[in-house]
Amino acid sequence: MDHATGAVLAQRQVDGAPEEVTAFRPLLARLELTSVVVTADALHTKREAAEFLVTGKHAHYLFVVKGNLPNLHAQLRALPWPDIPTLDRIRGRAHGRAENRTLKVAAVPGLDFPARHPGAADHPSGPRPAHPTPADRHGLRDHQPGRRPGR
Repeated sequence: MDHATGAVLAQRQVDGAPEEVTAFRPLLARLELTSVVVTADALHTKREAAEFLVTGKHAHYLFVVKGNLPNLHAQLRALPWPDIPTLDRIRGRAHGRAENRTLKVAAVPGLDFPARHPGAADHPSGPRPAHPTPADRHGLRDHQPGRRPGR
């Protein structure tokens, strides 16, 4: 889904969590995702999914990390979160409970998870396609840092 417009870019019917995990890669394979930020919930926070996005699609990702990845979870919990500025905070009710979501961003060198170096695919080799890609048509590139709408 394009978070700026709400447009659905791809979807696939699956029968539950195990199939949802295996459908991740084929669902995104046809999309042009170079320099796009892909968001996914904790179910998809897997090395294979991150490696696919980083090396195969030249994309960035934002994954939820929970206790099912104990080493990564411990590395993130050890960060100085009180010293990291809050970029956004949302409070509300969902799933029958009160939810508080806080957005903070930090560069974490040496993190035990696949990562892209900033700018590594922002200048892909070769020419850009002559026709608009799905990412261009739906404005996915417009909310990237340092990008102006329509560029």
